[in-house]
Amino acid sequence: MHTVSHPLSCHTPQPAVSLGSALCGRLAVLATVVLLLLSSAGCSGNVFEGVSNDDSDDAKLEQARMAIDDADYDQAVELLNDLLDGDPTDPQALAYLSHAYAGMAGMDTLDLLTIIDELDENGQSGDIDMVGRVLGDAEGDVTASEVANKLDHLNDAIDSLEQIEANGGSLSDDETVQRGVLGVARIAMLLADIVFTDQGAGADDSIRLTEEGLTALYSDTPDFDGDVDAGQLAYLAEDILSVQAAVQVLEEIGSDNDLSEDFDEFEEDLNPDGNSIISTEELEAYVGSLTNT
Repeated sequence: MHTVSHPLSCHTPQPAVSLGSALCGRLAVLATVVLLLLSSAGCSGNVFEGVSNDDSDDAKLEQARMAIDDADYDQAVELLNDLLDGDPTDPQALAYLSHAYAGMAGMDTLDLLTIIDELDENGQSGDIDMVGRVLGDAEGDVTASEVANKLDHLNDAIDSLEQIEANGGSLSDDETVQRGVLGVARIAMLLADIVFTDQGAGADDSIRLTEEGLTALYSDTPDFDGDVDAGQLAYLAEDILSVQAAVQVLEEIGSDNDLSEDFDEFEEDLNPDGNSIISTEELEAYVGSLTNT
């Protein structure tokens, strides 16, 4: 039996992005559903009401939650790491720590939902413009140094969730979906990082992470030979599996029966041999498909 909590309306930044037109509207639905689920970490209900002024672990956890809700991620990370110094296996602290690091990466729930609505109205559901306009500026511009910084925070967010499993626990449905969205976000940033490497960009150079921006860089299938390392390919393979697991959870709770079909199409585009090992050639073909749609 799979259950996912239904949060109250709130503004906690949470991770989610969408990739390319191969994902189409279904991944926009995934992003919307997931953001609403994940925002429960920052809603206004105080589950520890009455203890937030003492030094108990529950009080520190509540203080960290409030810091996340206020976008004070540094404070949240400090409080949560203090808790984890005492109990490195605390799954709630690790899950909140993942939320805090995702916030540091710049994921904002309301911004994303606003952009989803706007793109839907323009017939652009799920295209790569959503990535740039959430992770970059309003036009989708993002610098190489910003991409590197976001990747560091996304890696920390993912590591925090993976530590739950490393400690012998298992991810809840909410956390499985959270891990999948973090995976989608990291795929987007890895693609941006690879494009920067291919373009020989400096730290302050920027690209416009939209379909129009990529088309301006690549009129045809790119050549990423020497631009992609084994670590990036390993992350991509891990993230594809995590997104697949998230889609399965959402299907099982009845969020959208077509999500798995659309993810299968995306996976086939990025990984046509189906072996979950992403090659440089497959990345080139995928980016080429974005610029030629």
